[in-house]
Parts: sequence; structure tokens; C-alpha cells
Amino acid sequence: MHSSKWPMLAGALLLAGGSSWIVKIGVIVATDGRVMTTGPAALLMTAGIVLLLLGAAASGAWLAARRHPALRALAALGGVATLVACSVAVGSAGGALARDRGPAYMAEEAGLLAAALLWSVVGAAALVAARRAGTPRRVAI
Repeated sequence: MHSSKWPMLAGALLLAGGSSWIVKIGVIVATDGRVMTTGPAALLMTAGIVLLLLGAAASGAWLAARRHPALRALAALGGVATLVACSVAVGSAGGALARDRGPAYMAEEAGLLAAALLWSVVGAAALVAARRAGTPRRVAI
């Protein structure tokens, strides 16, 4: 795959996964916490997890481009591990900040919202960077 395609794919997957979680939070807020683990909230949570894991794996594989396939596979796993570690850290911080604030579901979902915002921003930044890298530059003579 062309070198600017991998970061575009990874960025799109991360942005879609983060956005899925943001929409999940919207569903929870719209139903005042009645729909948290079933129906559309569960579907959006699952979709977000899958998209984020794929985006992280694509990021790792792209970073190890032109390397031995075993190294690319390890880099993909490293990308997934990084995503999980960062999500847990950011989620814990977000949950701690929201403790004893707002509705009962706020403390539980604030960490997820923080992680969703992080990965949406990372995905959007990767898309912008990949688009700039893939665009030929004009040189004035």
C-alpha cells in the first residue's frame, strides 16, 4: 500500500472509532442513562472498540513499513497495546475528574468520553498529515 494510504487508513479508523464512542455517549445522555449497555449504545461501543483496535494495528504496521513482516506484525501489536494503555490512563483520569459530578452515569462514562476525544483528535490529525504528505507540492520557478 502506498505510504500515504496507511496513515490515512489508520487515521480514518481511529476517527471513526472515537466518533462511535462519542455518539454512544450521546445516546446515553439522550436517554438519561436508561440505555447504557444494550441496543444502540452496545452496538456503538463494540463498533468503536473494533475500529480503534484496527486503527491502532494499522498505525503500528505503517510505522514499521518496509521492515520484515514479523516486525510489522509486532509493531501492529505494539500499536494495539499503546492504544489500550493510553485509553486506560486517559479513561481513569477522566473518570476521576467526573466523580461526584452530574448524573449517576457521568463518572462511569467520562473516562470513555475522554478516550474517545483523544482518539478522534489523533485520527483527525493523522488524516490531515497524510493528506498533506500525499499532495504534490507546486514549486514556483
